[in-house]
Amino acid sequence: MEENFLKTNRGVNKWWNYIISFLLLLTTIVLSDKLSTQFYKWYVEHDGNAASFYSPDLDQAFSTNPYINYSFLQLYNVFCLIGITLVMVLIHRRSVLTLITPYKKVNWMKIGWGFLILLPMCVTTFFDYLLFPSDYELNRLNMDLVLKVLGLLIIFLPIQTLMEEFFLRGYLMQWIGSKVSNKIVLSIIVGLINGGLLIYVDPYLKDLDPVYTGLSYIVIGILLSYITAKTNSLEIAIGAKFAYYLYISVLSMLGFTRYPFFPNYYSLSSLYTKMSLFWIILSFGILAFVALRRFQDKKDINHTETVI
Repeated sequence: MEENFLKTNRGVNKWWNYIISFLLLLTTIVLSDKLSTQFYKWYVEHDGNAASFYSPDLDQAFSTNPYINYSFLQLYNVFCLIGITLVMVLIHRRSVLTLITPYKKVNWMKIGWGFLILLPMCVTTFFDYLLFPSDYELNRLNMDLVLKVLGLLIIFLPIQTLMEEFFLRGYLMQWIGSKVSNKIVLSIIVGLINGGLLIYVDPYLKDLDPVYTGLSYIVIGILLSYITAKTNSLEIAIGAKFAYYLYISVLSMLGFTRYPFFPNYYSLSSLYTKMSLFWIILSFGILAFVALRRFQDKKDINHTETVI
């Protein structure tokens, strides 16, 4: 029998399993937020820094160290990832690996192919700069700070990427895909949910244009879901999402804009605008075209499942 990512034959996947696991995953998201806040609260109360504090009104802890701030914010994703793993094992009786691939091992080559998104993103950014140079303001960089922040990004962005992809794409596509066979319709449904939720839960995006930011995330969600459905695994989507997050984080330091310790490369006016939406459609459209040409055919998939 051909291994199928969307209609996996591993574990227990009855409708009631998905109802229970979905409720547990929502609970996990809430508890992870509370738990990470409590850990951070304990830290600022014992770090010996008088400037660190916990705000009961905001239910949020604050440290003067931006590295600590970012690390504790990302602790939420760590707890969520642990929760997703436990739910899959206890409720669906299968490994979290099944949210990535129907095969026994991850194909790292496919994840690497997802990084191809960097090429069109770099090219479109270059053309955007030529068209709208006033959107870009190069600041003087401190390479020591650059390397420290880059280290944090490399550590935590994969965790954030896996958490989002496991729940908002892999899990939802397998659940909804058990009833919806049309891959285009499935991709649109999951993409709308994916993009719609991310725009509301990501605290770093609240100061950006909600319309074009939301549309950008929805476009990315739909195209990565379609790639996942047609290539029979989540691997390309994982690689592309991580590469995209890393690119926009390094380019604009999105997520660090509130911290004065690190100067932005460019102004935020160049992110998530009407033109940015066009560049995202073009970039991820190119990725989809290349990925589907390489991996969508089932016979080709069977021949390219060599794990490196």
